[in-house]
Amino acid sequence: MKDWRCKACGAVFQPSPPSYSCPECGSANTIPKDYAVPAEPEKVKVEEEPEVLCPGCGSPMHCGFLVEANAPLTVTTMGEGVYWSPGEGGWLGQRVPLKAYACPGCGRVELYVRRLEKHRAAIEGARYVCE
Repeated sequence: MKDWRCKACGAVFQPSPPSYSCPECGSANTIPKDYAVPAEPEKVKVEEEPEVLCPGCGSPMHCGFLVEANAPLTVTTMGEGVYWSPGEGGWLGQRVPLKAYACPGCGRVELYVRRLEKHRAAIEGARYVCE
């Protein structure tokens, strides 16, 4: 029979099934002695979005939402309801979600693609090129 180790007090013992409690302290927090305790998972750093500067005046822009003037609140989709589409009227092709920024310095509003790498092919495949 394998030796077990108590995680609470560190005692090493041979359990007598069905009880795997520590005979020293009575804790049920026990594991096989040769069990490799997995390391704490690394915490993923949430990177803050880089500051977007206004191309007109250089002021920091603020992320916000574009909504229709008479839209009921149920239609407002927390900024994820604005799309760019390579097809006319959004009927053809993929819809690319946009993020809106406004400049408090000069009032300029800019739209940027939310996940450019994911949607780059749809943008490059558009029939029309603006000059």
